[in-house]
Amino acid sequence: MGCGRISARCSATPHNQEDWEATADLAAQRERLWKVLATATKGPLSVSALRAAGLTPERCRQAAGLEHRRMRNPGLTPGMDPGERRRRIAAVLPKEGEPWAPPNRAAAMWLLNAEALENDHDVAGAVLIDTMSENGTVRCLRLTWRANLRNGWGAQGPILHLDATLRPELVTPFIPEVTIAEPLMATEPHVRVRQILRAPVSAKALTPGELPSPAIAGRRKTIGARSRR
Repeated sequence: MGCGRISARCSATPHNQEDWEATADLAAQRERLWKVLATATKGPLSVSALRAAGLTPERCRQAAGLEHRRMRNPGLTPGMDPGERRRRIAAVLPKEGEPWAPPNRAAAMWLLNAEALENDHDVAGAVLIDTMSENGTVRCLRLTWRANLRNGWGAQGPILHLDATLRPELVTPFIPEVTIAEPLMATEPHVRVRQILRAPVSAKALTPGELPSPAIAGRRKTIGARSRR
């Protein structure tokens, strides 16, 4: 996460006009957090270090809201040509090598900090670790959090929760009144299941695209050959 004006640029309108005041506010809070990250040891972020840097729950929550405003509008419309859609998305993404943190994850990080400051404990959901990258060992902040259900959910009617691998112990803390039905069993007389081992299943590897790289084209050819066996 960069702390400069470019990486903290906030939009004020759907046309991506920059809000200079909001950008300056976010850059200021990022600068405070950067001081904590620069001196922190591995492990959860220290609440005392956050306070020493001048961060407060109010400032962290303000920064979380501003992080969402970094998301720029690509102007996509239904039925748009795939080539034009790719061009517009590429136009609003950061340039290669430019520091950029996904707005939603950055906002979640600020909310974790705010909760820790409010309850006077270290940030268990933001842990500083060393990890391997193509450039060697780098420090990164590993985030883990859960999103709360919106207040209006379930107010006007029941919630239908569908999960192929449901674990009741993970659901009941969020929906205490949940009624778990018996697993559905259905016959599939016209279904043929074919398992392809040791093959990537990402969207780029399985679906056609514009001018795939030689590596991706090779993987598609291998997958096709295995599926015909």
